[in-house]
Amino acid sequence: MGIVFALVTAFSFSASSIFVKRGLRYGSSDSAVFYTIAANVIFFGIGMTFLFRGQTEIYNTSGLIIFLISGILGPVFGRFSLYKSISYIGASRSASLKIISPVFSVFLAFLFLREWLNIFSLLGMAVVLTGVYLLKDETERTGREKDNLAQDRLWFGILWGLFSAFLFAATNVARKLGLRFIPSAIVGSAVSTFGGLVAFTIYYLAKGKLREIILVERPALQNFLIAGLLTCSAIFSYFVALSYVSVPVAMTIANTEPLFTLALSKLWREKDEAINLRLVFNVALIVAGVTIIAIFQ
Repeated sequence: MGIVFALVTAFSFSASSIFVKRGLRYGSSDSAVFYTIAANVIFFGIGMTFLFRGQTEIYNTSGLIIFLISGILGPVFGRFSLYKSISYIGASRSASLKIISPVFSVFLAFLFLREWLNIFSLLGMAVVLTGVYLLKDETERTGREKDNLAQDRLWFGILWGLFSAFLFAATNVARKLGLRFIPSAIVGSAVSTFGGLVAFTIYYLAKGKLREIILVERPALQNFLIAGLLTCSAIFSYFVALSYVSVPVAMTIANTEPLFTLALSKLWREKDEAINLRLVFNVALIVAGVTIIAIFQ
């Protein structure tokens, strides 16, 4: 069941990214983040109000604090570190480093949650991560950076990329830890997205850029809000997945997002991708890894 919800997470995030891409024709990436998070807070806030009205026992202080931290670690500091990495070594290399976040989650989950994986789950993770890396390599081949990077910029970029992967792993460990105090995907989603929105707002308010981020053209707003609703599905499904499977497994399955992005891009004709044997092999590799995890989890 957890693997199904992790796959829903990957699908929802990939669909969301396509609407974000459409909205970026009229607005900035910062506006996209603001409105998608705002949509999450509104949706989950309403859901939490109606579902848990008067049930004060569910609002455990430790759980709320951990959920708030999870909403800041990855969505704020993780994104910042990833963008720093991109500024040094480019988007393709940075994305490849971000993919290894489940590796960090294996150690963090054992340290804080006492979760450990059997040999088959580790094998399945390795197969999925290899397939995702090769798939990203294939789909981004034409846009890959050709420049020879200076050695210092290369290492700074790698370190920032690895740090972002660590923060995204820590985010998901914090989410599952919070679920041990408050076993509710709705509450976890609402509080974590609220924490991210507050941190994001304070940051850009201090920089004096909040007004220009909020004021966007109507087509951008429409696409960003649709993307926000899709990320609601992704975040909620991810919290549910964490209730059933370990953090590394949930992260690995959710990292199959590029597979769904490729499929949806072809279906919605966002870009023209040629189908070749290399692409078919990469997709088959991801499916094989997911199957191994599903059977032996």
